[in-house]
Amino acid sequence: MRMARFRAFTAGIDAEDILQEAILRTLTSRSCPAGLKMEYFLMAVMRSIASAIIARRKRDEARYCSELDLVVSPVAPDEACEIAERSDAWRQAFDDVVAGSSEIERVVDGIDQGLCGKALAEFANTDLARLASVRKTIKRRAARACAYLRV
Repeated sequence: MRMARFRAFTAGIDAEDILQEAILRTLTSRSCPAGLKMEYFLMAVMRSIASAIIARRKRDEARYCSELDLVVSPVAPDEACEIAERSDAWRQAFDDVVAGSSEIERVVDGIDQGLCGKALAEFANTDLARLASVRKTIKRRAARACAYLRV
């Protein structure tokens, strides 16, 4: 088991998994040379498994790194300007949804953090009935802002 832990550590997998895989391969597809102790044969099979995992990871990393190194075509100046204008418009629309209300801002922040129900109400320092009202207000304002942006 000590050798399994070492090989598992080098390959970044669980020791029991590599040991079970080595036993399975030994019993199904490998043939042990005569006179070799079974423990040594299992260690060699585990080394082979760990080496294959490490080699596969290096190949995958090289492939992903080469994909990241691809040259990205630059955005045309008019497209960059359009993207900036749309970003500003969406920021302004979000500001219009919040409209200076700290209560709406707290609810939106809580929703962004994945809160809902009582946890969201506690985060926004309000009760559930008021929370429902604030959420309806947010939905109305967001629908109005999106309709304005799509026109």
